[in-house]
This record gives sequence, C-alpha cells and structure tokens, in this order.
Amino acid sequence: MKNQFCFLFSLLVAAVMQAQTNHLIITPAHPKPGETIRFEYDIPQSPLRNAQETIEVTAVEFAGKTPAVADLMLQYAGSKITGSFTTGADAQVAMLAFQAGERWDNNSGEGYFISFHDAAGKPLPQSWAAQAVLYRDWGSLFELNRKTTTALELLSQAFAAKPDLRQQYFSSYINNLMGVKRGDAGKVEAQVLLEEVEKASNLEEKDWIAMARIYDRLSVAEKANSIREKIRKNYPKGVFVRQERRQAIRNEPDLGKQETMIETYLKDFPPGSDAEQDEVNEAYFALGNKAAEKKNWDLLSKIAGRMQADSRASLYNNVAWELAENGEEMEKARKMASEATEWAKSEMIAPKEAKPSYKSAKSWEQDRKYTFGQYADTYAYVLDKLNDPNTAAIYQAQVVEIFEGENADMNERYTAFLERTGAPDLRYRLEGFILNGQATAAMKDQFKRLYAAEDKSAAGTDAYLAGLEKVARINQKKNLAAKMISQPAPGFTLKNLNGEDVSLESMKGNRPKINLKTTRTYSSCLSIPGNGLKTKPRQPAILSKVKVIPSTFCSTWKTK
Repeated sequence: MKNQFCFLFSLLVAAVMQAQTNHLIITPAHPKPGETIRFEYDIPQSPLRNAQETIEVTAVEFAGKTPAVADLMLQYAGSKITGSFTTGADAQVAMLAFQAGERWDNNSGEGYFISFHDAAGKPLPQSWAAQAVLYRDWGSLFELNRKTTTALELLSQAFAAKPDLRQQYFSSYINNLMGVKRGDAGKVEAQVLLEEVEKASNLEEKDWIAMARIYDRLSVAEKANSIREKIRKNYPKGVFVRQERRQAIRNEPDLGKQETMIETYLKDFPPGSDAEQDEVNEAYFALGNKAAEKKNWDLLSKIAGRMQADSRASLYNNVAWELAENGEEMEKARKMASEATEWAKSEMIAPKEAKPSYKSAKSWEQDRKYTFGQYADTYAYVLDKLNDPNTAAIYQAQVVEIFEGENADMNERYTAFLERTGAPDLRYRLEGFILNGQATAAMKDQFKRLYAAEDKSAAGTDAYLAGLEKVARINQKKNLAAKMISQPAPGFTLKNLNGEDVSLESMKGNRPKINLKTTRTYSSCLSIPGNGLKTKPRQPAILSKVKVIPSTFCSTWKTK
C-alpha cells in the first residue's frame, strides 16, 4: 500500500513538472543542494504572453526557517528569458515565480517548485516537507493557493519516506490535518502524533510551545496548561516567558507601573538579537500609545527616545493621525508627523534598515515607498488641518502617485486640498479620477459643483457625470479582462442545500435555471479586498498593491 501511495504521488509530482515544460524548462532534472539551477522561460507560451510590463523573475530557496531570495543571473533575449541561480548547501527546496505588473505566473497558484535530490538522484523527503511549509506558510508572498490538502499530501509523502521527519514537522502537519479532517477523526490522529513527539528527547522550546497551542486548539486545556508549566520551568528566559511578561506589561493600566515593568524586563531579558530588540520596541510602542491617549506628552517623548527609529516613526505616525482626526494638539501632531515622514523619505531613498531575506529588491523598494506614502498622507492631513493646504497638496500629490490613485480616500483628500488652494485645473483632475474609477462619492459631488459653476444646468451636469462613469465602467471591465487567465479550474464536489453532491464537471455547459416567481433577492459580487491603508491603528505593514474592484461587477438574481 505504501509503495502504491508513493507511486501515485510520484505521478502527481511528475504531472506538475510536466505542466511546466510548455513554457518553463528547469535544469538539471535532479538538482542537489548547492548546485546551480538554470531555467528557460518561453514568454509566448506562458500565461504572461500578452503582458505589457517587464516580466520580473524571483527565485527563492528555503532551508526550513525563513525563505531567502536568491541572486539571479538573467538574460532577456527575444521571446525567452534565461537565468540561473546557485542554491545554498543547506537548501531544502527552491521555487521560481514570474510577475508582470500585478499579474503572476505561479503555476496556477501551485508554484514552480524545485525539489532536491541526493547524490544517487533520488528525491530527498525533506524537500517535500520543506515545500509544504514554503507553499502553505509563505505562499501569500507569491499569491499561491496555499491549499491545506496540497500541503498535507506533501507532508504525508515526506513522512512515509522518512518517518524521522514527523518530529520536525509535526506542527505543520497537524495544522493542515485539522483543516482537512474536521471533527473527531482529525483530533484523534493529531493527539496520537503529539503523544509520539512528546516522547522525543531532543525537543526545543518552540516545539513545546507549538504543542501547547495545538492542545488548546484541540480543547485539551489540562494538557496545554501542563506543557506551559513545563516550559516556564525549563526555559525561564525563553520565548514563552518573555511573551507572558510583555502581555502583563500591555495589560497594566497604570503608566508609571508599566514603565517600571519595562525597565525590569530589560534587566531580566537584555536583548541579544534584533528579534529580541523588536520585542522591547513592541512594549515601548504599547506604552507610548497609552501615554498619548492620556496626553502624557513628557512620558511619550521619553519613551520615543528609547525606541528604534522605525518603531518611533510608526508610533508618531499613529499618534499624529489620531490627534488630527480629533483636532487636538495640532502642533504636536505636526512635529510627530513631520519626523515620521522625514524618516520614511530617508529610508525610501537610502535605507539603513536591512532588506528582509524573503523580499526581492523590487518588492522591498515598493514597501519603502508605501511606508513613505502612508506617513506623508498623515503629514498632509495634519498640514491641511493647520491651514496649510498648499504644502499639504504637495505631499499628497506624492502619495497619490505612489499608490497610483488606487486609494480613493487618499485621492479625496488630495482634491480637497487642491480646492482649498484654488487649483485652476481641479475639475479636469477630478475627471481623470472619475474616468479611472478612483473617485469617491464626495469627489463626484465636488466635480458636479465645479462643473455646474461653469454655467451648466443641473441636468447637463448629471448627464456629463453619468457619461464619465459609463466610460469608467468600460475601462474597468477591460482592465479586469486583461488580467484574467484561461486555465482549467480544479475539479471539486460540494453538497447543495438538499444534501446532494454537485461537482464542477456536472455543471459544465449548464446555465442556472431561474424561477421568475420568487420572493427573495440575492446579489453576488466579485469581492476583492482593498489595501486597508486607513485601518487603525495606522501602523506600517508589509503592503501589497491590490486593485479594488468596484461594486459594479455584481449580478442580481431571484430565487425561492
């Protein structure tokens, strides 16, 4: 049975690799860790064949902890891209991804993974396990599907070939298992594996922490608490104890006591790495926010002086926005927003912070631009509140350019600043936003007011705006169509409301039957999340440029 499973899985892997050969050739066929991998990408045969933008290539290798973007040697020649990269001796799996603008060729969301082999050319089981982790835990960086079933199959294959991997990857396996096997069957299997792993003699703190969390998820509170007690005893200065202490600091309502608790924390756990320094900054950030809420500006200034520059800028940006929204302490808001913006500008131009290993140079550059755009948006907002719309408009113009007009709230602030400066071309700028589907309702009202001021009738103004919106919808549909890909959907079977099995294959060629004698109305909309740039607190995050599809792409139907 085991051999049959391995054979079937090998066929699956072979099928995935075969799908690549239409436009992607990877050599050698059986690479070993530390070897140079070469590839050839045939653009006309690829999903990016009609791309207008330059196709960017990212190569990632993974050794079990954090993915690392590999240095690529690339050559664009005619209709093909050729390249190579050398993997590290400890690499367990590698992956290629291709991107043109906002479109990806990532093997239909499953990733172009490159498994490694031993000296005899046999697949390394740890390569399958590492692929599961890279696919599931880090796949969002490359817009992969991140299906639990796929990750579970890879881990199962790795365990069958090398049982020793069960201990190393038990947490990933159980997390995916619980997503696939819901109910008692999954819980029983998970507990069996946990009991097996717990007997190992070489477990680390992270393993015990993972076990405690899983037992919590399985609602086995007594076992989870027992493991946490063991962690406190065996790792008195470890990750878990530090987490508990920082949580206690955050929960302390008294500012003076909270400050003292941080000082004691630093004595007990002096930071010995960047990660541990980040933990301290996290505690300072929480205290700084509370100090701002209580208008304790002396404490805020003292705490900010102890923080690293990036955390201090984030704190200042957050506080400045809150103050400006409430119209309070505007001069303090201006100073904080100015410092945060200047820091972000400096990082955007000449960064002092190191590039994360899992980020490509292009992606990292975009992140720095987005951070500057966030902070400059706050600064412009503060400046306008201080009756300086001219300077506010200068900063906001940069913000709109960085986000390519895709954040309508930012656009609305920009055109409001421009109106207060008396910009003579404002009406035409508004037309541009409306035509691109990037205008809010307030911007459309603003346009109508300006257009009507040119001796236009109300009816003529409404008709002109309706014409702009019609063109915008046409343009949006064209843009959406250009990004669509034509690839077979994976087969699936689901239960309908009557408990009957309905498969995708059975629906092929069928149109839904509509009963016009109905009583309920439902709407279905293509829902794509926005970039969330105005969520609170306004702290910097790793942002991805996401198109916001307007609600016009909805269909309405009726049913019983």
